[in-house]
Amino acid sequence: MADKKVSALSAITNLSKDDLLLVVNDPAGTPASKKVTVGNLFGNVVSTTTHKALTTFTANTIYTGTTATFSANTTFSGNMKLTSNTPASNVAGAEGYGAGSMWYDANYIYVATATGTIKRVALSIF
Repeated sequence: MADKKVSALSAITNLSKDDLLLVVNDPAGTPASKKVTVGNLFGNVVSTTTHKALTTFTANTIYTGTTATFSANTTFSGNMKLTSNTPASNVAGAEGYGAGSMWYDANYIYVATATGTIKRVALSIF
């Protein structure tokens, strides 16, 4: 296998965290072939990740932290949980929210329709 090109290797479609990947360390200086597990590679991904194309999350996707921002043509289905927070004013920017943010408290659902505007809808028992 030492004489095989990477492009000639068989493809794998389902990775597990113990699978190994080939890494060329310091390619501009003194290149050295190294290995990294998939678990270590993605265990070091920074908390802010930007997806610039269609991204699909399926089955038991959990977001943790303080903010998840979605914009433009976003569809949610199933059991969705939003942040619980009562704003002190109706100015989205002053509250730390951008246009398109949604959240709730015990009485209202809030939507930031612009940087300077929060609108709310009253909740009722049905």
